[in-house]
Amino acid sequence: MSAGGVLQGCSYVFQTVVQDYAYKGGELTLLDGSITYWTNDSSAGIGLKLGVGNNDASGKMVFNPPADAFIKTAHGSTARSARVQNASETPGYTMYSIGLDKQTSEVLKDMLDEVPFQVGFNRKKGGMDVYGSVDPQVAGSVKAGSGLQRRRSKEAPQAFLNCMDELLNASRKPSR
Repeated sequence: MSAGGVLQGCSYVFQTVVQDYAYKGGELTLLDGSITYWTNDSSAGIGLKLGVGNNDASGKMVFNPPADAFIKTAHGSTARSARVQNASETPGYTMYSIGLDKQTSEVLKDMLDEVPFQVGFNRKKGGMDVYGSVDPQVAGSVKAGSGLQRRRSKEAPQAFLNCMDELLNASRKPSR
């Protein structure tokens, strides 16, 4: 992402399906969102945009904003980090601006190492958490017999890594 032609952040877009036993009796739920590392002249942080989708009675996918959401990796979690929750310009989604601290830094390091991570959410403030697993190297899935076959690719995690490298190198250059 850029502003005025200057790189200001890098995003990783994801989708994953989870069975929601906490609120939907095991119904399949689509988690659709993005994770962004952003920086400007005075601060940096992580952004999480998330929509929680379920089929309505007619079979149409309808997205609802979660009451709360966070990222969890093997070495960190944004669940207790300082964050600001905002409505998204996309109906049915919520955006979170998450401050950088030791935990969010660990989350970012794990993402750069292509470690699978989880996106946690709940539908009611203070309610039960539901987790969806995201493998950065899964680029999509296709129906194969009675199951799904995952298509693996390093393209998305490599693009995120390249963007981060460019962003961090640009921030180290002295301004003229």
